[in-house]
Amino acid sequence: MLTALVFLMTSSISNITVVGSDLVLTEAAEDEGLPAYRIETPTATWFLEKSGAGLSSLIDKDGNDWLSFHPQPGTGSAGEYRGFPNAVHQQGGNFFHPRNKATEPSTTRVDYAGPDRVTISATSTNGLWGCRYDFFPTHCTLTMTRVPDRWDYWVLYEGAPGGVADEGDWWMTSAIRERQPLARKHEGDIPGPEWIAFGDKDLNRVLWLLNHQDDDSPDNYYLMNSEMTVFGFGRQRLRKFLHEPGAQFSIGLIEDVDHGDVRAVVESIPHAEAPTGLDTGPLFPPSGRFHLSTSLQMGLEHGTPRYREGDNWFRVNSPSVSLDAGIKDRYETRYNGLMMLRADTDITELAGAELALEVWGGHPGTHNKRFIVNGRSTYTLPEVGSADNHCTHSYPVIPLSLSDLVNGYNAFQFTCDKVSGWGHFIVHDAKLNLELPADHAALKEAGLANFQASVETSMGDDPDSIELSVKVPDEFDDRIARVDYQAFYFGYDENGNGQQRDWHGMTAHQVPVGIAGSST
Repeated sequence: MLTALVFLMTSSISNITVVGSDLVLTEAAEDEGLPAYRIETPTATWFLEKSGAGLSSLIDKDGNDWLSFHPQPGTGSAGEYRGFPNAVHQQGGNFFHPRNKATEPSTTRVDYAGPDRVTISATSTNGLWGCRYDFFPTHCTLTMTRVPDRWDYWVLYEGAPGGVADEGDWWMTSAIRERQPLARKHEGDIPGPEWIAFGDKDLNRVLWLLNHQDDDSPDNYYLMNSEMTVFGFGRQRLRKFLHEPGAQFSIGLIEDVDHGDVRAVVESIPHAEAPTGLDTGPLFPPSGRFHLSTSLQMGLEHGTPRYREGDNWFRVNSPSVSLDAGIKDRYETRYNGLMMLRADTDITELAGAELALEVWGGHPGTHNKRFIVNGRSTYTLPEVGSADNHCTHSYPVIPLSLSDLVNGYNAFQFTCDKVSGWGHFIVHDAKLNLELPADHAALKEAGLANFQASVETSMGDDPDSIELSVKVPDEFDDRIARVDYQAFYFGYDENGNGQQRDWHGMTAHQVPVGIAGSST
């Protein structure tokens, strides 16, 4: 087993951050057994599930969860369907929904944590979709930051007033002042300003949702199975009508049920401008996070056998190859797609986990590349060309649920599909990255519990160049093996993820290439 300890300056190393008298952020929280961010405010406690990048819980002052997401398969409208905004459904993937069996993973990060708000951004693993959550003391605003040209989205509230849908619960809109029974449907566009509020029969409190755009898209509501609200901005049955990037939608709780009072509060909610500097590129705090990494090693002794001496490529085949007379005797078809990666650590002490891959995208037409972790959850690799009959490389980093991992050998079962012929792709390299919290025993033992670093820039003699350096405390100077600099800019899509405005560069056998530079 090959392991390495790597420090990445991409998010705060501390777990709990008090960013103001009204905001407390916990980066390594858990909700329903899934890694999550917890944001505590005077009006509510929010849980943003990290992998699915959707809100899984919205808990009021009395402990009632107005979302009540549960990931267990089969719970349907009582659990696995719930969440906010559940925005991307069968539109180049399924994203921004708390992680259930159909949700595909996204990457999330804290961009800003200050006294006025906490900002967390999310990007789908296929690079096509992006959103930003701004958590304020009184509400949360969702901004759709990246929308592909050919697909549409909706913004849904799927939950229950006060945690349980009861007879006597109700809703009202900006145009409908009288309380409507929860079982009564709403069809058609809500006149501007577009908002709706849901109330519990026993509470002097409402959950409200605001569309900051006055559009003419349908805003439909119905009660599913007498237990879950299904309200959608830009939804009519299963059709999506929203398309504009930059559109904003807010959600929150108000300690009032009077239509006039609710209206006064909701209609005063301002458009959420990005924190200073965020529009010109991601913001990063001065510290980062440590990964304990385990790398793929081929060979029976490592649990991942090879079938030709010297063949260090991990091969994945579609299910039909063993019965195809034309290829069944090739050595490549003997690979069963099972990769073993070892994690010798207490999973409960980790802050997160991810699988980083170097992939040759496969024979043209190979699609639906995916893997199952320890027979538990299924994860999908982003499509970057092979499904459209191209030969491409990609370098996906897939966030993993800690509940899928074990302290020991972890089985990653890969497979793929192809309409006809030989479905096949290759994993050139793989790393299981385990994120360590700042107080992890391994960091303390290594004397790294208080390690911090920051990037400094200066203009060089050449006016077209910028000099980069990393500043660390003096006691760590001789302990750094190498520093790699990766830059975010608009340029050639050299890593095959379909994005030009991106972090540029890739890895070749885990060595960064095509990046801004390295120093030792």
